[in-house]
Order: sequence, then structure tokens, then C-alpha cells
Amino acid sequence: VFAPTLVGWRIMGTDSLELVIPQLAFYKSAFLSGESPFWNPYLAVGFPNFISVAGFPYAPLHFLLYIAPAYLAHYWALFLTLALGAVFFILFLRELNIGHWGAFIGSLAYLAGNIHFARDLTLGTALFVFPTLFWILVRIHKSASLRARFLYVSLGGLLIGYAWLMSSYFPTLYLFFAALAFVFFLGSQGFERRKQIFIMLSSLIAIFAIGTAIGSFQLVPAYVITQFSQRSHGFADSAVQDGYAITLRDLSHFFFFTGKRGLDAYLYMGMVPLLLAAAALRSKSSLKKFFFWVFLVSLLIS
Repeated sequence: VFAPTLVGWRIMGTDSLELVIPQLAFYKSAFLSGESPFWNPYLAVGFPNFISVAGFPYAPLHFLLYIAPAYLAHYWALFLTLALGAVFFILFLRELNIGHWGAFIGSLAYLAGNIHFARDLTLGTALFVFPTLFWILVRIHKSASLRARFLYVSLGGLLIGYAWLMSSYFPTLYLFFAALAFVFFLGSQGFERRKQIFIMLSSLIAIFAIGTAIGSFQLVPAYVITQFSQRSHGFADSAVQDGYAITLRDLSHFFFFTGKRGLDAYLYMGMVPLLLAAAALRSKSSLKKFFFWVFLVSLLIS
């Protein structure tokens, strides 16, 4: 956002430059000329915009296009989204009784570790939605009144609806399963575990039911035509070739410094949580043990 003023450059991710910003430029042109923004003749021989994973014609943040050029609207929207993601990650950690400085450092680590997702608004939305939903789930777990739970469930439904409308498809699907594991963990704490699990599970289902209903008019045609993916061919093979999957040989290079921008460089980001996970082994906190196993399973999957 501030690069043009500070250094005279416009810094853009590849997906932003090739997918997102051209779409936004088309929207702005359509708004100014009074034409429909829902059908782009320059995209895939006239596919409707909501078919593209970079389209999101119903995104609420598009109001910025009325007052700014496409690239500025995109990056201010991204800046606001990441800022909200940082705030809600702090709030989530505070709900876990982590101190102010610890929550602040944790929030910075969250954004730094996911900087690959912070390159455009579609993926950046996921960085806001993830901690916000986890914060909502903790608040539901701590709330004793039915009214408070209803309000948080409604807020969660709007959040998931927002995620779908921003075309944040596959991250939102991942989020459901991550939240499902977290819900069972929260429900297992304290007395009346069956009742707690029922409350948390029903709340999560209600949140996604409300959110999916909001996003259905975009989700249904997008799923029918593209299955939410523009890269559905042979993903496992291409992922290994592109450096997004880890082999045993790659792990042997873990502690060797490298100037490469690919997989080896990403591994250094994993050293800190790996050491923290080792430190958590001796902890008696059920919360730390839960996240330790989440980390371990994620490592094994990768």
C-alpha cells in the first residue's frame, strides 16, 4: 500500500497482477459506463465473473472502486483485511489467556508465516476469516446465555458468507475441518462434556449453514462449472515439481542455509514452531497439547 509513496514502486503478487487487478479494472469500467459487472467478455470467452476464483463480483469491498483506481482499491482492501486479521488473531490469543506481548508477537508470526497467502485479496481474506472464526468459537464456548451464543453464531454466519463472496473457496473448506477439530477439543473441556460438544458442534454447523446460504448464489454456479478450482489437474505431481510438497530429501536440508527462494527458504519459517512444539511436549496445558498435535499432523501431511 505504501510502496508507491516510499520508494516509487508498485509491488504486486503474480496472481494479483494477472488475475485480480484486471478483474477489478473491468468492474470499475463497467461501473463507470453503467454496464453489468457480472459478465466479462474478456474472461474465458465470456464466462460470468463469479465462475473465476479471482472474480468475486459480489464482494462488499468493491465499493472502494468508486473512489480509487483498481490497483489502489485492491491494495487498500488487502491492507484493511490483513489488519483485521492481525487484530482478531490477537483477540483469539487473549481469549486463550496469553499476555498482551505474547498475543502481539503471535499475531506478527501468524502473518509472517502466511505471507504466501497475503499477496492478493482472495487469499488474504482467509487470513482474516481463520482467526476471527476461532475467536467466535471460543466466545461461544465461554458464553452462558442463549442470547449471547445466538449473536456469536449470527456473526459467524456473516463471516463465512463474506468468505464465500470473496471467492475464498478452498481456504474456507479447510477452515471447516480445522474448526471441527477445535470444536471437539473445546467441547471436551470442563463438565457436561456431551452437552458442551453438542452446543459447539451445533453452533459450528449453524454458522456454516448461514454463511453458505448467503454465498449460495455464487457458490452453486462456481462449483458446477469449476469445482472451485482452476488447478484441478494432477495436483500432487505438479505440487512436488513446483516445490510445494516436501520429500524426505528436502527435510535433510533443513538446517543448511540457502539463498534459494523456494522450498528450502520456507523451511526456516518452520524452525520456530518446531522448537516451540518440542517445548510444549512437557507442558500440562491441554490447550498446548491440542495445538501440538495439530502441528504434528500438519507436518506429517506435508
